[in-house]
Parts: sequence; C-alpha cells; structure tokens
Amino acid sequence: MLGVDAHCHVDGVADEGPLGVAGVVLAGTTPGGVAAQLRQVRRLRNLGLAAGATAGVHPWWVPDAKARLAALLTRLADLLSERPTGLVGVGETGLDYARPGTRPTLQAQALTAQLGLARDGGWPVVLHVVKAHADALAIVRRVGGAPAGLQVHGFTGSAELAREWVRVGAFLSVGGPATWTRSRKRTAGIRAIPDGRLMVETDAPDQPVSAARALGRPGHPRDLEAVLAAVADIRQQPVSHVRRVTSANARAVF
Repeated sequence: MLGVDAHCHVDGVADEGPLGVAGVVLAGTTPGGVAAQLRQVRRLRNLGLAAGATAGVHPWWVPDAKARLAALLTRLADLLSERPTGLVGVGETGLDYARPGTRPTLQAQALTAQLGLARDGGWPVVLHVVKAHADALAIVRRVGGAPAGLQVHGFTGSAELAREWVRVGAFLSVGGPATWTRSRKRTAGIRAIPDGRLMVETDAPDQPVSAARALGRPGHPRDLEAVLAAVADIRQQPVSHVRRVTSANARAVF
C-alpha cells in the first residue's frame, strides 16, 4: 500500500518515473498555472493515480494593488465556476509574514475572498501560513471556516497551535521538516494532531526530507515514505497505521 501526498507541486518536479505514491494533490499558486496542473492531473490519472489540483492565489503572489487583486480574484472565481474536471479545491491561500515585501492587509483580503469562494462553491481549502497563525485563525473564525474541508499545509507548529486549528475543523498536513533535526515544539505538535485530522505531504520540490537535503536534491513525492516513517516514529504508531489514516483523510477531503 502506498500513501497519498496531500500537498505537492509535481508540475515542478522532473519526470523521473513512478512517483511512488497512490495519489497526489497538486497545490495551485496562481490561476494562470491551473491549465498546466490539470494536464498533469490527466496524465497521472491515466497512469492509475488518484490525482487532483487546487486553484488559488498564494500569499506570495498577492498583487500590490487592490485593483490587480480584484482582477485576479475575479479570474479565480470564473475558473471555479467552470468546475473543470480534476479541480478539487481552493488554494493555496493564506498569510505569510516572513516573505520580503509582505502586505498583510492585501493578503488578508485575498484569504477572506478565497474562503468565501470556497464556501459558496463547496470546495475544500488549502492554507499556507507562515508566522501569521493568530491572524489566519482569526480570519477563518470570522468567515466561518471551510465546511468542505480545510488543510493547513506544512504544519510545524506547537501542540497548542495544533489544537487551535483542530478546533476550527482543520486538517494538519506534515511534511519534510518532520525528518529534520527534531525540536520539542515540532514533535509535540505532530503528536497532538488527532488521527482523524492528520495528513502527510512532500511539498515537492520544496521542503525536501533530510536525506534529499544532504544530497542537495529537491523534494519528490517518492520521499513521502520517509515522511511517513518519521511521523510514525514521533507519534509512536505503526507506519502502516499512519499511512492508512492519512490516505483516508486526504481522499475524504480532496
């Protein structure tokens, strides 16, 4: 049995044979990239993989002017209304205060709008949150969450932060950092996630697992097994159990 990579960018990964997973969620960053993602989804489905793509405006690519942001969100809304085959969610959206030139107000407007589009269309949402969890949680609470599902990808937070996200109905997706040098905070956070709210990912080609980092190699979906092994070790659960519950959660949402 292979696992499901709940967040990756295989449109940016070299085609080096089998991905080594049973399924993938291709996370979008701009509406303009969706056509290429959907072509990749069709290719992967033809190979027998469960594959889907999401469409959104990543906080890194939020324009620096309200008019440009409004135009981009209109384009996204039009795309979502078409409901093309293979599209399975909204995102990445979110807040990232670590990025140079961050414009928190415009990022918040983009996140709020995309949560609204997801609620209206019954789509699950993929969140990217860096150094902005309190503000992101406040927006999610104000908007009313994402009834179809909410994934916080690349989660590396504390146990209390994990519990805060679970309280608003989120799934927490753990990736390559689980294989890096362990910190008490990250370990406690991974242990605090209930089985029913846990996902795993590679974020490939970003955030590679420790073995890939040592070789200077970008991440790849086949590295999911290393993530599963690390998460299972941290949680003191069998790898087979973690693989089963994370795959079920990803399939249920996406």
